[in-house]
Amino acid sequence: MESLISSDTRSSEGPRATDTSAAAVAAAKMGASDVLVFAHTHGRSHLLLGGVGLGEAWAGTVAVEERDEPRFVAATEGQTLRIQQDEPVRIVGPYYASSAALVPADGVVVVIGGAKDWLSAVDEDTLTAAASEAAAALVGTEPTRDLSHELDVYTRLRELLQPVGDRSRTAHHLVRQAADVLDADFVLLLPEPGADLAVARPGWAPHDPGGLREAADLVVSALPQEVLVIQDVRDAPLPSPLSPEDGLRSAMIMPLTSEGFLLAAHASGRPRGFTSLDLDVGTLLAETASVALAAADTASTLDRHVERVRWLLRRDPVTGLPDHRAWADALDATDSGAVVAVGLGNVEAPDRLLQIVGAVLQRQATDTDLVARVGVAEFGLLLRGASLSTAEQIAGSVRERLGPIRRADGSPVGVGFAATPELESVRDAWRVAAGRMLQS
Repeated sequence: MESLISSDTRSSEGPRATDTSAAAVAAAKMGASDVLVFAHTHGRSHLLLGGVGLGEAWAGTVAVEERDEPRFVAATEGQTLRIQQDEPVRIVGPYYASSAALVPADGVVVVIGGAKDWLSAVDEDTLTAAASEAAAALVGTEPTRDLSHELDVYTRLRELLQPVGDRSRTAHHLVRQAADVLDADFVLLLPEPGADLAVARPGWAPHDPGGLREAADLVVSALPQEVLVIQDVRDAPLPSPLSPEDGLRSAMIMPLTSEGFLLAAHASGRPRGFTSLDLDVGTLLAETASVALAAADTASTLDRHVERVRWLLRRDPVTGLPDHRAWADALDATDSGAVVAVGLGNVEAPDRLLQIVGAVLQRQATDTDLVARVGVAEFGLLLRGASLSTAEQIAGSVRERLGPIRRADGSPVGVGFAATPELESVRDAWRVAAGRMLQS
């Protein structure tokens, strides 16, 4: 059970210091790992000036409102509060700890926290002295944010706009990067209702991954208009398997400019909430994800148009078959097989006749074969992986089906065939087959 022990410990103003080394030593002696010093800024808002551990790491990136922090309000009114739990709980803002104290000192509130049981052996005087050390070091100073980290975060956000592939690849790239940038244990992206989910789980995985689809649909139905930070999901439970019972502790929901959303979460194995910098980054992540997904869609559309035009450029407009360029590429790309050559000999063969010959050859082809119009009145049938006997059989069938058709001199349609390994390459086989066609 949580223990709240209150006492009036308004401290007298201590000497100002230039760093928190004394507070760090005091915290270490007590067994605490973090010291966070909050100063009033305006209205009922308080900003993290700095401190030790996470207090130093988060300096300038955590602001708390009294309306969300009843414990913090008690400390501003002069009470020292002790919180002791078996498992980490949210103390203030994004800060979680198993044992922590909120101590008023020199007009600020000092939060001292750490792992389980360190607080049990610490008396009020020791807490007050440690809080005074931290307050003396930071009261009157401006918080110094880690600008190098901030620059790295924004640089990586900008890099997210670089194309990485189609919509699916882009979505999975986004969740991996979001997990890294926000140091999250779990990230889920639903680009739009009904779309496939993209998930990154570097530190936590739901016990029922199949339930994520239903959970995502429920989140969409109650999607906020702006980025929503839930520092303790027990205050606003998400649907299973994203609930507190599943091991999540905090979450940030980032609506996209479309109907989808990005969700980042921290789990019980490493509980913490989200800082003001995280909120800024989350807002930009949602905007970036929307732009990146739209860019991926546009790129995919352009790719389809490009491929369609390329396809048309390599097709014969009369028969709809691949042309001589596509045929040449196919020969070069095929290691083994057989070819059948068919020639009408008519330089000015009617379009309808050309279409009939093409249709006859296509009926002889399988899904892996290729039929092409390779000349004015010449056709090729590439039989990938086929033997010489297969080519001979198909050539006979083609000759029979085209029997009624005559060339300009009255002779039958010319048909030739050849294959590997009788010939060294498929291209060699084509030269032989074309020669036989002209001679037949």
